[in-house]
Amino acid sequence: MAQFLQFLQVAAAETAPLAKNCAILFDEMSVDTRLCYDQQRDVIVGPHKQAQVIMVRSICGAWKQPVYVAFDTAISPEILMQLILSLEEMGYPVRAVVSDMGSKNVGLWRALGVSYDGETSIANPAAADRRVWFFADVPHCLKNLRNHILDDGLYLGCGGDRGDPVVDSDLMEELAREVSATEFTVNRKLTALHVHAAKGDRQRVYLAAQLLSETVAKSIPEVFEGQEKAAEVINIIDSGFDVLNSRRRYADKPLRCGLGVHLTEQLAALRKLEELLLTARFGSRKTLLPFQQGFLLSIRSTLALYKEMEKVDGFQFLQTALLNQDALESLFSSCGTEDEFVVPIFSGYDATTISSTTIAPSVDQLSAATPPEPAVPVELLEEIGVPPNGAETETSQAISEYGMQYAAGFVAAKRAKVDPTLGTRTCDMAEEDVPSGARWIYLLSRGHLTVPSEQWLENFKEFEVVFCAIHRGQGMARRNGTLDQLSRAPGVVKTLSDTLCLRWPRLDERVISLYARLRTFIRLRHVAKVRRGDHLAALAEAAARRSEKPTPTPVVGTRRQFVKARQFARGAVYL
Repeated sequence: MAQFLQFLQVAAAETAPLAKNCAILFDEMSVDTRLCYDQQRDVIVGPHKQAQVIMVRSICGAWKQPVYVAFDTAISPEILMQLILSLEEMGYPVRAVVSDMGSKNVGLWRALGVSYDGETSIANPAAADRRVWFFADVPHCLKNLRNHILDDGLYLGCGGDRGDPVVDSDLMEELAREVSATEFTVNRKLTALHVHAAKGDRQRVYLAAQLLSETVAKSIPEVFEGQEKAAEVINIIDSGFDVLNSRRRYADKPLRCGLGVHLTEQLAALRKLEELLLTARFGSRKTLLPFQQGFLLSIRSTLALYKEMEKVDGFQFLQTALLNQDALESLFSSCGTEDEFVVPIFSGYDATTISSTTIAPSVDQLSAATPPEPAVPVELLEEIGVPPNGAETETSQAISEYGMQYAAGFVAAKRAKVDPTLGTRTCDMAEEDVPSGARWIYLLSRGHLTVPSEQWLENFKEFEVVFCAIHRGQGMARRNGTLDQLSRAPGVVKTLSDTLCLRWPRLDERVISLYARLRTFIRLRHVAKVRRGDHLAALAEAAARRSEKPTPTPVVGTRRQFVKARQFARGAVYL
């Protein structure tokens, strides 16, 4: 550990006092279990299953530094206290400890007297006036929350008769099916993968964040009647996660800004999430699950740490994303891809290899935003021979209409300088002036989305008829024998643009050109999705046919053949 801490000691003189406030992160990384020889250090390594890695990172700056690597070793209170004392001695105030909720880490919490419903911190061994706050990895907790919602359903209340789940996989699956039924859609990123994620897909944070997002919460009341409570629950989860995952001082959403920028609203969001986690139950369970306890621990530690940091000179806001394990996950990924033939962890975990990450700015990214996109009227799809997924319903028609309005607003926003009459931004409109048909845009907007004018929306719908006519009866055959209604002729976008310009000469050519590209790409994405579905269906049918074939009866050989086969498997060679 001492050799790695030397990097921080050298950098201490050039690091600002505020940026020295740091957090300790630790996690286990799976390593190759083979026994191997490390030529650089002339030592036999292994076999080992896991490498315990500790990283120190700033909570008010960009630097991060691995400081400890050990094989098959759990973090003990003694190791943690030694590291805290060493960092404090070099002038780095330790404010937080971050880990996942593995059994060994939870055991460490218990040994130190840390719990979600008791003390969420320990006394700093080097400074009596400060505490060291403990955090669970919030993105990991979010994935577990998503998993239990889909697997068991979320119920509110602790009583015996809790009724139907407020949110479950059936609701999410039906929502994904409805919003993806047409080309234009109100939420293009919500797919069956978000609901049926398995194995490695369940480890992807962005899938959980997109499923439990504000856009999904606002979609539910538009698609289903009587599901306002489900929308409220998802919105609370999204708002709380935004506060616990802030990455910069100012962000696209107020709650996603650094903690302290919109303090009143951010504290209210955390309190609502805390209340939800205390009352939520999953399946037949009557007690809080570990991930709920981790969420509660992180919420309470975040509030306490912010209050403590307010006393530090120069502190203005807290980037809560620096209090999760993204930095460690990034390090593990780089170790796994830098040299796939190196077996010893970190190429022998020498200081030369590790030093490449010293005082390096964080490049962690978490895409949680789910920008919505539009939808084509069902009757138009039927007109051109592309049936929607499922029967025509009022719901699918409404989704299509919302999607088309959003697409028209997108074009109006992009070409506002060319033709200001195409639409008006929601921040320039009073709520009562918003057309009833533009309700979805108003729900999504934070002031900068554009509501298309009535004339432009009418033109947009007329454009749709021309587009469908150009592509009718064109394309390649699908698995069911029908054409996919997407022309492969050269100049497909230019043909549409020229046709529209001739018919609507008063509209600027740049407006029509943008529409032609946008509409063609929407059809392209839709056809790709349909063909991918055809391919998966063919694979499923082939697998079913293979499973129906009778299992061949194994041929029983002589004993001599059996013995020779066994000897050959052991390495015997026959001439």
